[in-house]
Order: sequence, then C-alpha cells, then structure tokens
Amino acid sequence: MSGGTVLVIDTSYLLELYRVPGYFNNRTHKAIKAKFATAIEQKSLRYVPFPVILDVANHIVDGRDDGPRKQLADLFVGHVLQSFDSAQPFVITPALDEASLKELLRRFANEFASERVGLTDTTIIHEANRLEQKHGKSHDVHIWTKDRRLKAREPDSESDAFVDDDDES
Repeated sequence: MSGGTVLVIDTSYLLELYRVPGYFNNRTHKAIKAKFATAIEQKSLRYVPFPVILDVANHIVDGRDDGPRKQLADLFVGHVLQSFDSAQPFVITPALDEASLKELLRRFANEFASERVGLTDTTIIHEANRLEQKHGKSHDVHIWTKDRRLKAREPDSESDAFVDDDDES
C-alpha cells in the first residue's frame, strides 16, 4: 500500500475546475471539483507543470465576456501566486534548467510528436515520471486529465479515474 498520492494536473482538469467559459460543462466540473476536494482532504500532493499554467491562461483570454474573463484571470493568477508561498492549491513545476529543457525538447521531437502528443503533454509525462522516481513506491503517481491517451501514460493506474467520454482531446 502506498503512503500517499501524487497528482500531475493537466489543462483539461483546470479548465473544468475554474469553469473557463467554452471549455467546461457543469457535469464534468462537479465531478472534477469533488475529486479536488477529496485530494485536498487526503493531503495528496498536487503538481501543475508550468506549461499547463500558460495553457489555462490562454484559454481564459479566449472568452468573449470581458467581465468574467477579468474575474477568472484574477482568481487563477491569485491561486498561482499563492502556490509560490504555500504550495496551495498546487505546486507549480518543473523548474527546468537548460540541459533538462533540451532533453525534453529532444524527447518531444523524437518520441512524442509522431504520436501527436504535444509539448505540454510531453512535459506532463516527463513530470509524472520524475515524481515517480523521486517518491519511489511510497506514493502512487497519477496524471489528472480528461485525455485518454495522456491518462494511459501515467505511472500508476488510478482506480477512480475521471476521463470524460465526450472529450476528444
């Protein structure tokens, strides 16, 4: 039995959690919000790779209504800034040095691009594998995503996974 859970969170989960207009539906939002509440209660370690932060911000500005867009941007940025001080609601990772970034880019070009796995998803996979090595068998490492292809690459299978059947990511 593991000592805890490590979650690497994809853009699709954060779009639902933050109810980004045009990128969420109420049923999925409720399911993912409940998963986050459980993860917080169970003190699961929650990581958001930096490229996901950029993706979510880009989706926020795609909205058509300036009022909610500004409020949502403020909320999201507030949570990101808070995470630097308290690691809540998540930890932003990884901090890549030049050598690591070059290796990630090579892996993207040589392995993932031909499989239609984008650079953000490559970073998520890389981070999940890095965290699995860091924590060993003391923690289960999961990728929280609605994308079935990305979910299939998580280090440890999640028994109560939520992958949206309607999602074509």
